[in-house]
Amino acid sequence: MNRSQYHSGDLAFAIILVLLSCFLMLSIPEETKWFNGLALLKQPRFWPSMAIVGLSFFALAYATAVWRRVRREQASIRDEVEELIAWARPLEYVAYFLAYVFMVPVMGYLFATLTYFVLMTFRAGYRSKQMYAIAVLVALVVVVLFKSILQVKIGPGMWYEMLPSDWANFFIVYL
Repeated sequence: MNRSQYHSGDLAFAIILVLLSCFLMLSIPEETKWFNGLALLKQPRFWPSMAIVGLSFFALAYATAVWRRVRREQASIRDEVEELIAWARPLEYVAYFLAYVFMVPVMGYLFATLTYFVLMTFRAGYRSKQMYAIAVLVALVVVVLFKSILQVKIGPGMWYEMLPSDWANFFIVYL
């Protein structure tokens, strides 16, 4: 493979890296301390600053090299945008998980987990009854593992309060 060949996503990555290094460089005074009378190499700000300066230097060098390749090969910005969209696709699953986390206090751990596993099975493209049954079984195992065996304390769902007291206690403790 020719190392001087441009690949889509190189420019986007270089820009993101430069922006990240600039952000880190600007955050040094807020995130680290400088103590008067302390030796330079013992300053809490010194080594993080050196690491960020190194990151910034190499990020700029990389961005410059990529920019030269882009200009030489007359690459399309459209390729970069398509690559960024491809990078963003996994964020869809982060959004699903965040929705699940916000639904646990409303629906309760058991029903939110069952719903999440079934919907993720559907989203993954599985449509058979067997796969949905497996999803429900795995969700039940996860709930039993976390609530009963590992004894993870997860707040009850809002609707648990509407159940008779014996049922509510059972659901809160075990499900």
